[in-house]
Amino acid sequence: MEEHPARLQSLQAKQAQAEANLESTRRDAARASMVAPFDGIVTGVEVARGDQVSRNEPLLSLYPIDGLELRARVPDVFLAELQDALAAGEALTATSADGEHRFRLARFAGTSDASGTEAILELDGEPGGLRPGALMPVTLERAARNNSVSIPFSALYGADSVYLLTTDGRMERATVERIGEARGENGERRLLVSGNALVAGARLITTHLPNAITGLKVDVANTGASGE
Repeated sequence: MEEHPARLQSLQAKQAQAEANLESTRRDAARASMVAPFDGIVTGVEVARGDQVSRNEPLLSLYPIDGLELRARVPDVFLAELQDALAAGEALTATSADGEHRFRLARFAGTSDASGTEAILELDGEPGGLRPGALMPVTLERAARNNSVSIPFSALYGADSVYLLTTDGRMERATVERIGEARGENGERRLLVSGNALVAGARLITTHLPNAITGLKVDVANTGASGE
């Protein structure tokens, strides 16, 4: 009986130690369970089951399903125009070559080099098989321009000229500004230009003539939409 208090204290101490060990084990087990803050796709696993890891040691790599971005170089000749459009709140969209994915121009990188400035475009819609690091050709729609018209590439002479048909059936040279490219109704590439002479009702000569000159008499072979 005299040994009972001592034995009780010893057992109580062992119980307290066991409870402390249990709490430590539960804490370690909780820390061993990692939950990502977003739904994603795992791209690499750095450890195996049973491995002991240190603090800040990478376990795996993954990327979020939502929020994929496309990065592309934009030539400096278009940079100011696109930045002004973004500042004005215009939505500029890029479409993949197959038409399955659309991206929205979000911002530009803070630095640039001789090849241009990097544009960051955010995915608009489902990822649908997109993977980080893949290459994808896209076409970026620029902001709408007033007083512009799309013409066939065959109508352009040199870098900045077209020919219009006068009322007496002669060619008249007109200077235009090349704005960019556009897509026709059937998907063909067309040239987007503007110019003071390109007014409503003007008749554009689309057949490229090697001896074109102002005043040259021509016969109209096609008076359809492609010849206006």
